[in-house]
Amino acid sequence: MAVGADTRINDNIRIGVAFNYSATGISQSGTRNGDKTDIDSYGGTLYGSYTGNPWYVDGMFNYTRHQYKDQRSVAFTGFSDALSANYGADQFTVRSEAGYPVQVGSRFTATPFLNLTYSNVGTAAYTETGGAARMIYASTSSDSFKTGLGGRVSTPVKLDSGATLTPELSLAWSHEFMDDTTKTTGTFAAGGPAITTTGIKSSRDAALFTVLSAWGYLRTGLTYMNDGNDAPDVKSDYFGHTGRLQVRYDF
Repeated sequence: MAVGADTRINDNIRIGVAFNYSATGISQSGTRNGDKTDIDSYGGTLYGSYTGNPWYVDGMFNYTRHQYKDQRSVAFTGFSDALSANYGADQFTVRSEAGYPVQVGSRFTATPFLNLTYSNVGTAAYTETGGAARMIYASTSSDSFKTGLGGRVSTPVKLDSGATLTPELSLAWSHEFMDDTTKTTGTFAAGGPAITTTGIKSSRDAALFTVLSAWGYLRTGLTYMNDGNDAPDVKSDYFGHTGRLQVRYDF
């Protein structure tokens, strides 16, 4: 969820600020049944836009704080332990997009665009609470730099009620230039060698297909992603989807 406000400085420039909050719950199954992670994320965004004739440039800076609550269990013959941890992570994101809307015929607008996104996530060191199986984890930092190249097409549709509905289709190719895996290093609190765990290797390339519609104050959308992940423990065709609902009121 995000709430924000912006204002027009002149005919070309608009700036604004927004605040975001999200709650995420992750539950494990199979051999890790009962393990779970709850994440509360909250942050703020500064954003702006410059509209030329007809090109545009958008930019934003976001800071988000993530608070994690982990619970996991370890059990085998003759031993069991319940472990938990509370820790935080800081995320900084900078994004910019440039596009050039072109009128196609009398009804359609086609916009090729290019966007750049840099993000850094730093996780603080933390120690689990529990029994003999508890671990001490080192701090981590990961960087991401993505480009998005694509285009969108929109057209206004006049409804019988007099309102205007504007559907929009967008297709983009995303490429990751930096980290494509995450590594976590921990040691047992009781001592012993360090253990490094490597996360799932994600694909550097992904296709994103977005359907949007604008009607009055409402803007809704749905995005599908296929990253073609070829890691041996992930299905070769991975799809993700994201829904969006936006309400905007001008005054």
